[in-house]
Amino acid sequence: MLEFQEYYQALRPSDVPLFNRLLLHPTYRPKAILLGSLHLIRRLEERFRGSAQGLFLATYTPSATPDENGPKETPMLVKFCSSYSAEAHELLARVGYAPKLHFCGDLVGSVTMVVMDYIKCEIAHCKFRANEPLPEQVIQA
Repeated sequence: MLEFQEYYQALRPSDVPLFNRLLLHPTYRPKAILLGSLHLIRRLEERFRGSAQGLFLATYTPSATPDENGPKETPMLVKFCSSYSAEAHELLARVGYAPKLHFCGDLVGSVTMVVMDYIKCEIAHCKFRANEPLPEQVIQA
């Protein structure tokens, strides 16, 4: 036991910053597993009504791909929320009003994780009405 105490007392933090360890690491439910490798890069800073949304920039590498050059790392938007309508999202994506949906499933802890193509853009409300709350009709929808 003394050997362990000496080891941990002498242990020093790494000089290399590893910011990934500060990000979420989703725990999937048995029937809701994203096939491939998802790495959260950073939290996106859009804010509504004074609280940050659970939006993250991530990279995703599928576990299998028909491409002979191997899997490609792709930027993704990851959203954590209490509920989400994948059906509505896919309907909007089919007509070009939403990015492609790759995954929508429940995680351990009653959280839904949504993974979609990342499209670099601005949220109109943040750009033009940043100091105003979202309209009540948007919140109720």
